[in-house]
Amino acid sequence: MKNRKEKVYQYGFDQEKELQSYLNIGVKSKKKNSRYQYLKDFSEWKKHIEHIAPSNDKENFEHYILKNIRDNKYFLQSVNSIVIPLEAAAFTLICGAPKENNYITIVLSLMAVVVLFSVFYFKIKNAICFWEDCYAVLFSDK
Repeated sequence: MKNRKEKVYQYGFDQEKELQSYLNIGVKSKKKNSRYQYLKDFSEWKKHIEHIAPSNDKENFEHYILKNIRDNKYFLQSVNSIVIPLEAAAFTLICGAPKENNYITIVLSLMAVVVLFSVFYFKIKNAICFWEDCYAVLFSDK
C-alpha cells in the first residue's frame, strides 16, 4: 500500500473540494461517502464557507481570493482568444470547401479542439463564479 502525502492547501482551503461543493448546491448526493459537500441551498453554502474560512489571516486570504479571480479571468480571455479564430476557421472551411478536397478531417479536428476549449471555458466560468461568491460572502462588509 502506497503511503500518500497529505496535501497542503493554502490557508487550509481545498479549492477543488470547495468548488465542487459549490457546484453541488441543490444536488442530491449519489454516493454515501463522497468527499464533497452536498448542500441544499446557497444559504447553507454561505454558512459553510464562513465556517471554514481562516479567521486569523483575513487580509491575506482576501488577496488570495482576488488573485484567483484575476487569474481565472485572464485564463478565460486566453481561451476566448483561441476559440473564436478556430470557430471562424472551421466555419470558413465548411462554407467554402470545394467538394473534391478532403477538408472534413480538418473541420472535425478544429471542432474537436473547439469542444475541448469549450469545456475549459465552462470550468473557468464556474471557478470565477465560485471565487466571486466567496469574496461576496466573506468580505461583503467592505
